[in-house]
Amino acid sequence: KSLRAALWLGKPDDAIASWPDSAAAWHDKGVTLAKNGDLLGAEQALREAVRLDPARPAPQLNLGLVLHRNGELDAAERALRKAVLLDPDNPRGFAELGHVRYEAGQWAAAAEAYRRAVALGRTDLLPRVRELER
Repeated sequence: KSLRAALWLGKPDDAIASWPDSAAAWHDKGVTLAKNGDLLGAEQALREAVRLDPARPAPQLNLGLVLHRNGELDAAERALRKAVLLDPDNPRGFAELGHVRYEAGQWAAAAEAYRRAVALGRTDLLPRVRELER
């Protein structure tokens, strides 16, 4: 039985039982819980993934998404800032950071994040950038 197989089969709990120090297993569990609407459980699992491997950008990004969905804008922004520092070429991280900042009323900071996302290929955000530049 391998970690990769357990994760591929969509069984993060089995992976965690065998490999409790696997950030990948905790990350997959968090994503699965978030998809199923268990945001508290998702947050806990993603925080564990971040604790186990703080240099991995995906858990930071997904933690930011879950925190945003929970309305925790300050914590979401912190997680997303870490995610884009770890993976500065990921347009989704900048787009999500822009969304959080926009919702928080941080217009200039939102525009900055959206511009970076656009520069990385998220041209669907151009209308939002133009709105904020008025």
